[in-house]
Amino acid sequence: MLLNISDLIKGNIEVLPFEIILNKDVLERDDFKFVLLSPLKVVGNAYYDGGLVKVKGNISATVQAQCSRCLQNFDYDCNIDFDENFTKEHENEETYYYNGSTIDLSNMVIDNIILSMPIKFLCSEDCKGLCPICGKNLNNGSCNCEKGEIDPRFAVLKDFFKGN
Repeated sequence: MLLNISDLIKGNIEVLPFEIILNKDVLERDDFKFVLLSPLKVVGNAYYDGGLVKVKGNISATVQAQCSRCLQNFDYDCNIDFDENFTKEHENEETYYYNGSTIDLSNMVIDNIILSMPIKFLCSEDCKGLCPICGKNLNNGSCNCEKGEIDPRFAVLKDFFKGN
């Protein structure tokens, strides 16, 4: 995902609008892997401020996610606003590095996607999850498991708060 900023650096333009569409099946880095169900779209503007390139915009895509309760795959829509800085020198961890007249937006895009993901994916807020005994998806109907059994070691805790 390269962005040519030569006209911006030369001062020919003040704002560089851009739109980058990535048609891949998978977006991955290290331990993170995202299955893309739609093209990844990065839209924004770049501004040059004497060595510092400011890039603002939006990342949108639909990724495949797995529900943390029922383990079913579902479509998760990403719509992420970003505001990042790129410099020619490695100043700190809050800015990205660029060399020459092109900026590689790949790391910035993946970082923003990772940071915007929820800790726990849910297919819906009222997802019932799986039966802890038989493993049936309770969203598809109830099971016939008896849920009244209590581990005898914990039976005394059942009455702990009664009477208070």
